[in-house]
Amino acid sequence: MRDQIAALRHDLPAHDRYVVDATLLRSRSDGAQSIDDYDVLDRIGPRPIALTIRYRTRITWDENDGSVIYATPLPFGIHLHTRHTCQAEGEKTRIRETVDVTAPPVLLPIVYRGVATAQTRLLAHVKATAESASADGAEALGHGPDS
Repeated sequence: MRDQIAALRHDLPAHDRYVVDATLLRSRSDGAQSIDDYDVLDRIGPRPIALTIRYRTRITWDENDGSVIYATPLPFGIHLHTRHTCQAEGEKTRIRETVDVTAPPVLLPIVYRGVATAQTRLLAHVKATAESASADGAEALGHGPDS
């Protein structure tokens, strides 16, 4: 499961249905951490009036605790900081997710809904990937109120 979470950092369209393009700008390793900087292009809304947003995101994989950390400053004073950590629980793996969102008060409801949708999609993708990779069902993904 840790490998699947780590691999997702290179599959940005799995995170966000609005991602049109994600270009790796720089990748480096610092001991047990791998740090990747991406230039991302999102297109939000129907064409031809879609809003196009270009931003940078830093994705850090920490081998020590099995966590992936996304630090994403966006236009309009929005900042997203997301952390996924894999924790073994017997034969299962629980993914703990922490999401911090900073946004101007007028934008916060819209940003919150977008983040909630994106994170639900991401965790569903992780679960489907884990279930298809585990032919004998030995690994399961825990997902609940405290996940």
